[in-house]
Amino acid sequence: MSTPVAIDFEGMDAQPAVRNAVVKQIVRFEKRFGPIAAGRVVLRSPKNGSICEAPAPYEVNIEMSLLDGRNFFVGGGPQSGQRHADLNLAISDAFKWARTAAL
Repeated sequence: MSTPVAIDFEGMDAQPAVRNAVVKQIVRFEKRFGPIAAGRVVLRSPKNGSICEAPAPYEVNIEMSLLDGRNFFVGGGPQSGQRHADLNLAISDAFKWARTAAL
């Protein structure tokens, strides 16, 4: 990762394993699209209303600016479905969408 990307945890503790998963995705992104000029990844914990409800999805928002001047925002929230009740899948899908947005 040539430029530090801010990784923010909202509603949960910052976990080194999760931070590492995000960094790996950023490195993968940079290998394909080149260095990132600036970026921020926000990981937001789900808000479950009741113990009887299905797990709520995590939200992963990515803002990036590439050196060629392209800027984009990718966000995944409640509309993402139950697949994103798993934080690792939510991160993977968000970066997949980021790679698509950068094409």
